[in-house]
Amino acid sequence: MADDTQAVVRSNETLNIYDKDSKLVVKGDKGTKKAEVTGLKHGQVVADGDYLSAYQDVTSQAESDKAPVPGWTVLTVAPSNPTVKLTAGDGKIDFAITAPADDGGSKITGFNVYAKETAGNWADKPTLQLTPDQLTGTIDKLTDGTPYTVAVTAVNDKGESSKDAAGASDHATPAAPKPAAPANNAAAPTDQGADVSAQ
Repeated sequence: MADDTQAVVRSNETLNIYDKDSKLVVKGDKGTKKAEVTGLKHGQVVADGDYLSAYQDVTSQAESDKAPVPGWTVLTVAPSNPTVKLTAGDGKIDFAITAPADDGGSKITGFNVYAKETAGNWADKPTLQLTPDQLTGTIDKLTDGTPYTVAVTAVNDKGESSKDAAGASDHATPAAPKPAAPANNAAAPTDQGADVSAQ
């Protein structure tokens, strides 16, 4: 019977969460007896009492005494995605990686580089596997004139970021270098025009 009474009482109340300075952080939905704390960093350690909870009656706005919330550690996840920029060369593509701002709360252990013809499909395994401090490199033995897509993912002990995320891939088409421009042009007049020569 006591549990039923408690449920009725809570149905008109919100669970409010405060920081340790008693500043309101979040107000829960009425009757749910829950409130979600967000905006913390992955892997962040929250100590006992860093947050306080209190029930508030929606009608009267009366609020209970505050009670300390037990501490917790925010879950770690796979990193957010790095970004990559490509520069095409003769039979090759150079790449430059910008590491992600969020490592998911766990140290990045490396980067995977995937390359494919733009019209093709991704391979299951990366083309290159890099250490965390390798932010530039080259993919060679490519075909000039063929468009390629290169994607980079970041890896930690929780997993791998998505190669399909915005900015994680770029496109480039290798090309043979242009011939050098003519030098030392000369024109020898003829009876119909000129013979032009160059080096």
